[in-house]
Amino acid sequence: MAIRYLSYDQIDKAKWDALVLKSADGLPYSHSNYLNQICEWGALVKDDYVAVMALPFSKKVGQKYIYTPFMVQQLGIISSDDEDASEWQKMIPNQFKLIEYNSNEIYPFGEEQVNTVLDLNEGYENLRSKFSSNHKRNLKKIAELTINKVSIDEVFDLFIANKGSEIKGFDSAGLERLKCLIKDTPFEWEIEGAYFEENLVCGVVWLKTSGRIIFLFSGNSEKGKSTGAMLYLINEKIKALSKSHLKMDFEGSNNANLARFYKGFGGRHCVYGKYKRYLFPVNLIKK
Repeated sequence: MAIRYLSYDQIDKAKWDALVLKSADGLPYSHSNYLNQICEWGALVKDDYVAVMALPFSKKVGQKYIYTPFMVQQLGIISSDDEDASEWQKMIPNQFKLIEYNSNEIYPFGEEQVNTVLDLNEGYENLRSKFSSNHKRNLKKIAELTINKVSIDEVFDLFIANKGSEIKGFDSAGLERLKCLIKDTPFEWEIEGAYFEENLVCGVVWLKTSGRIIFLFSGNSEKGKSTGAMLYLINEKIKALSKSHLKMDFEGSNNANLARFYKGFGGRHCVYGKYKRYLFPVNLIKK
């Protein structure tokens, strides 16, 4: 059983994507079209694509490094069999002097990170019964909100106006990468907005795969917060997809307040990993 590093041009994309779509538990981030829109990448490949691990990379001050790109939560090992994550870590080439990389919840390695996932295989009333008392109470207060399809630009504008300057990657270039993802990846995208008195106050970008509906990106406003618009949008999506085989994936969070909000929908915590490795000379300045 041989694990080898392949450059992008050496990768058989058809075999790669067949494995990702079959074995990634609905996680879309390792699909070649997804990666192509947001980064340069090579990969570790085991035998004839029985297992793979995407390695996004960049270069700074003459040193190559592996990182987790904008709009990617989890990468790591995708396999049709059981894998020893430690063996894969050893096979990452030493040409990459710095690694700060998110593994997935299937084969987590590195420092534990928290994701929240809600199984939607029950009826809505059963799902709602597991909501936190705070969510149940606030849902009863919501009135005069409507939902319509909106553009990614509108959601992005809401995000920037609210807190966009606080988070790296969320700029005009980030918007263009997000548009490319929506246009060129083989997944379903649903972009919805909540309106109060005909004004857009909150928006969500949902990414739908064979096994998940992912809360990928959102924008909110002060009026959206005061009217409970985000709670309303998520609740309506749960209602629409109840009794389905899908999991609602909230993409986090390690932020305590966000984690509490997501967990309030009755989801369960899943663990993925953040793996770090520093080689000379990077290890002289990074600990």
